[in-house]
Amino acid sequence: SLHDEVSPHSLLALCARSRLTTTTQEEVVKLAAGVRDWTRVLACAEIHGVAPLLYHHLKLTNFDPPAPVPRQLQSLYVRHRRANEVRLRVLAEVLAALGDRDIRPRVLKGPLLIDRVYSDPGLRPMGDLDLLVPVEQAIPAQLLLGDMGFSVRVPHTEHRLLRHHHLSPAVKWIDGVHVVIEIHHNAFSPFVGASLQVQAEAEDGMAFNVNGRRASSFAEEEFLWHLCRHSVSIRHQFRMIWAADIVGFAETFLSTIDWKQVQQRYPFVLSTLSVLHCLAPVPEPVLAASGVTVSRIPRDVGKGYRGWPWERARGWDSLGGRGRFLRRTVSPPEWWLRFSYGTGT
Repeated sequence: SLHDEVSPHSLLALCARSRLTTTTQEEVVKLAAGVRDWTRVLACAEIHGVAPLLYHHLKLTNFDPPAPVPRQLQSLYVRHRRANEVRLRVLAEVLAALGDRDIRPRVLKGPLLIDRVYSDPGLRPMGDLDLLVPVEQAIPAQLLLGDMGFSVRVPHTEHRLLRHHHLSPAVKWIDGVHVVIEIHHNAFSPFVGASLQVQAEAEDGMAFNVNGRRASSFAEEEFLWHLCRHSVSIRHQFRMIWAADIVGFAETFLSTIDWKQVQQRYPFVLSTLSVLHCLAPVPEPVLAASGVTVSRIPRDVGKGYRGWPWERARGWDSLGGRGRFLRRTVSPPEWWLRFSYGTGT
């Protein structure tokens, strides 16, 4: 929970930004000076995917944590940077091979964010590489990954193909890095309650660079909506790197995003910005352009959902424990409810 230790998690929330204002940098120094358990801070930072950002921002503020924290933070940054360099190199090779088969996927999330928002492969950790293709191209794309040496599983029926929004992960160890590629035919899981697909004849969206190769994703408004909808689910816990992605993208593309279109077609984006503003301040230019206002701070800011199916009742071995599980399921934190259902603040 983000409330177990207020000071460490407040520090991580402030550092969950691709860039900081001078005022925020001063607040980071103030909070960092009050941290006593840096081991917990580093562990939580890695879980939330913001350890490299914590390293980056502390380095810019010239704050010097106690030894051996600086070296540990630098090691995490270097590890993520090298892993991402391998993943991006492999992604460029995959995109070239797919292009030779007239398959031009939309690249989701991390690679575009690294190129256009973070500008440093070490600052934004990545896990899976997600590629969105038209449904009729999903199996050919998966078979091509198999030809490239990835371990793949291919659905044998249309039912198996469509029962989930992506095929089984294609995996391969390359230069000591576990590279995982997921071929999607829908950008969203059915549990999200939204759908985002692409047609073979669709025009390219935003262009960006992957290891010297041109890649494409959605238009700015769709990409931002996808980031927001992807960040909340009853099946995974909220991670602060997603807040950094959303706010950083909105700030980077502030002048090119059609905010009127966002207000009309993607109001979930506005509610997401409002609840994230309660966690750590969203830059004023983003609030002004989007028209987001925060009228009331919800209870339990930053506290995620812990009920079913995230936790199971059989995991509790006492009547009181099962009672807590039931309360967590039927009465989630208000902040998470507003985040999840797009009601904002």
